[in-house]
This record gives sequence, C-alpha cells and structure tokens, in this order.
Amino acid sequence: MTDVDQRDDIDPTSAVAVEPAKLGTIVSLRLPGDFAAALRDVANRRGVSLSDLLRYAAGGVLCEEGMCTCPSCPSRKGGGAA
Repeated sequence: MTDVDQRDDIDPTSAVAVEPAKLGTIVSLRLPGDFAAALRDVANRRGVSLSDLLRYAAGGVLCEEGMCTCPSCPSRKGGGAA
C-alpha cells in the first residue's frame, strides 16, 4: 500500500461523478536540445506548460492557413474583430 491508500481523512462516500475529460491526440516531435530548452524558458516566462505553448504555436499555423477554429480569428469567415 502507498501513503495515499493509508490516509484516514478521505471519505470514500464523498466522491462526485464528473464528465470524463475529452482527450486529444498525442503528437510526438523531436527537437534539438537547445531548441527545446529555449521553448521551455519561453513557456516558463509566460506561465504556461510547454504543451500549451506548442498548441498555441500550432494554432497560429492553422490560422495562417485559414484553418483556425477559434471564434475570434480574423482568418475565419465572419470571424475576427470588426
């Protein structure tokens, strides 16, 4: 048993059912070490995870291609700021 299994302060009847999270597709990529380190530094400065930073960058590429799904994107038909 682990320490978590031995805790007395958890009421097993207090569980609440929640909707399962919608999981995305995992994509793997290889980056040179210095490139990955620089991206981690940027993510840390912005207060986001490396995955969040890469998703943001990928979203930018989709917007450039006119394939963005965000409602405020100017590349979407009818989207963007007026």
